[in-house]
Amino acid sequence: LCEFAKESVTVALSGDGADELFAGYERYRALNLLATFDHLPKFIRRPLLKFNDNMRTGAGERSFIGRAHRFLNVAAASPEYQYHVLISKCPYPLKKSLLGVAFSDFTPQQTRRFSAEMRSSSAFGRVERAMEFDWNFYLPNDILTKMDTASMTASLEVRCPYLDREVVELAAAMPLEFKLSGKQRKYILHEAFGGYIPVHLAKAKKKGFGIPMASWLRGPWKKMLQENLLEGLAINEYELFQHDMIEFMIRQHCAKKADFSYPLYLLLVFELTLQENLKE
Repeated sequence: LCEFAKESVTVALSGDGADELFAGYERYRALNLLATFDHLPKFIRRPLLKFNDNMRTGAGERSFIGRAHRFLNVAAASPEYQYHVLISKCPYPLKKSLLGVAFSDFTPQQTRRFSAEMRSSSAFGRVERAMEFDWNFYLPNDILTKMDTASMTASLEVRCPYLDREVVELAAAMPLEFKLSGKQRKYILHEAFGGYIPVHLAKAKKKGFGIPMASWLRGPWKKMLQENLLEGLAINEYELFQHDMIEFMIRQHCAKKADFSYPLYLLLVFELTLQENLKE
């Protein structure tokens, strides 16, 4: 995309920061909906949470069933860990069952650090605390890093007007209802600039950079996944992971009984990187 832009311009504007400042991510809306779920009577909540334990999620996390399953997982967690459950791609129970002999004394340091960061937040509501967390960690360590790498590779200068100090301070002073209004995220931006943007763009659904990882791991990458994970160095040479657990995850994922695409992909990347480093 940066290479394409460079064909016509030398400087471009990026919208990075708008999602963290004006509640643009769907997960913020999910957290907002938890307030409604919390007020449901227990005789309604308990059956829903019990049903969720047996829900088949093989359709993928972006499907309706996948989203519902993740939402109910978050609702079942204690308030201080809800956002961690929402964004985690490998929950602690799964992580613990994956680790092999080499990690026999493993403790969830990351989870405790996450909890401490959320407790030290200057924001009040759970949505605002999540937005502040993303501003401090996700935005600089993921979003801006990718943009800087991609743009510099193409010799394109990218500027981020939403990161202007005055814009940040203005957004921080706004109440949440200016940002989340019903189903509308980044509400005030739509209200302010809707007249300047074509309707088909202003009302278009948000499009991220997600890829069909689940289907790739069941199809063209299936053989590579099985060979490298089940016969690889991490399991057989260094005993970093449990063979039976990974075999179970691959089998469940390929049978569409569960969606383990993210942890399986991470394990695959780890194994391939390990093999490459040993060659050197």
